[in-house]
Amino acid sequence: MAINFEIFMGPLLILVCIALILFGVFCAQVYSYWTTYEHDPLNIKLLVLALSVLEFTHSALCLHILFEYFISDIGNPAALGGIVWCVQVTVFIEIFIVTLSQGFSIVRIWQLSERNVYATATAVVLLFFRVAFGFGTFFLSWEGVRQPDIHAAPNLDTTATGTLLYVYRTWDEFHSHLGSFATFNCGLALAAVVDLVTTVLLTYYLRRNRPAFRRSRFVIQKLIFYTVNTGALTMLFSVTTLFLFRFLGTSLMFGGMVEIISKLYANSTLALLNARQRIKNQAAADTSGINSIPLELRGGSSSGTSQIQITHPTRVKVDIFREVSTSAGDPGMSTPRENGLDTKGAYEMA
Repeated sequence: MAINFEIFMGPLLILVCIALILFGVFCAQVYSYWTTYEHDPLNIKLLVLALSVLEFTHSALCLHILFEYFISDIGNPAALGGIVWCVQVTVFIEIFIVTLSQGFSIVRIWQLSERNVYATATAVVLLFFRVAFGFGTFFLSWEGVRQPDIHAAPNLDTTATGTLLYVYRTWDEFHSHLGSFATFNCGLALAAVVDLVTTVLLTYYLRRNRPAFRRSRFVIQKLIFYTVNTGALTMLFSVTTLFLFRFLGTSLMFGGMVEIISKLYANSTLALLNARQRIKNQAAADTSGINSIPLELRGGSSSGTSQIQITHPTRVKVDIFREVSTSAGDPGMSTPRENGLDTKGAYEMA
């Protein structure tokens, strides 16, 4: 097909550049995490390390995509419609990043729900199918990909989106065939559904476990705010990419959106981890006046000068409550049950 370079490649260039900017934001968040939460549990540190390695590799491949399309193939219009190998690899890396991010949310649901199997299983099953549409059948069709006749009709029943990028050598083929159309759309739709389910479940259990203490209520409200906003953002981009792939096939805008989605998931996870100390500081500032006890003393005044006289001694009853909360940055401490509600999961994994 004839390719309009500006319409076909222009959005890809802009969106990949935005994705690289988001990678810079991610690097800043990683630096902030390692300098602030040195005592986090090992599993959280491994999560951050894995996301860092995957994001670095993904960003390097994004640069290679720009090099291939806008430098190597700039004088070859026929090659601009082809799918370069680095695009295929970014698809698989993105699946790992999304899985780690959404898996982190599912673990939080498991803790907040006090190991509710039914609530957690719903999100796990959806995530499993989302991953399956991405690359679950890649190994089954690997031998078929290596066959010389790459334009032969692939076995659409055993080919996932990532594999179809190998089978279809041009974007026109990838967009027009039913197999790639189904797997790509189902993968994005399931990613959005997983975001919706995890956000709703996390919000429900955070609200259910909301304690009576003012500071703890403040922390829970902030956690709900971060959860809803990050979940809504990634879900919105997944749905938008789905519609772009469906109705704007003459442009690679959907490809650029896929690269951005990877950065959004990684940044949302790091933002939630880094927000813990800020939420604690805000909660402490919000409740700083609780320890002071205002006393109203009645008295009289004369000769233009004010004098305070205590006419009757007042007995003041002071109830002292001790509130203890922990986060993933405070290992070895336990969170007490407040008003019969265990908020440990919210603090540990938030």
